[in-house]
Amino acid sequence: MIARSSKQLLVVSPVFQRLYEDDRGIPSEYVHVVPNWGNDNKVDADSSAALAFRLKLGIPEDAFVAVYAGNVGVASNVEILVDAFAKLKNRSQIYLVIAGDGSQLDICRKEAERQKLDRVVIHTPWKKEETGPVLKMANVLLLPTRGRQSVNSIPSKLITYLLSGRPIIAAVLPESDTAEAILE
Repeated sequence: MIARSSKQLLVVSPVFQRLYEDDRGIPSEYVHVVPNWGNDNKVDADSSAALAFRLKLGIPEDAFVAVYAGNVGVASNVEILVDAFAKLKNRSQIYLVIAGDGSQLDICRKEAERQKLDRVVIHTPWKKEETGPVLKMANVLLLPTRGRQSVNSIPSKLITYLLSGRPIIAAVLPESDTAEAILE
């Protein structure tokens, strides 16, 4: 009802545009895509700042570091990363850093403790000025999602991930805007 009574709709992706046009019957001339984008100042960090941050967290300089950075909520499915990391328990040079906060953080922390995963590093609170060093210290950035969540939204962290220039491993559906943005 709100969408139909609006003069114009701004959506963040072509998938949302199709949803409003096809499923909700909004004429295409009223639906406009304005991609969610960000400020690249947040990911500024030189390699020395990233290395210093890595060492501050107790991670060796030569370790391989996988980072999840952002909201640790239900939709993000971050706890699956802890489960996956348990399978890498014997790989002493691989670290998982979970930087952020949210409703599932305690679940991640307890599961890492239960499985004695001492190379799962939880960094919280995560200060805004740490964004660059957190992302730049990563060898790879992780972007899990739960179920069809990747079709229903575009995680805002994707923008910052892309601006950091690091490789991204995403658990998303292939038809999602998130998958398309990563492939582009």
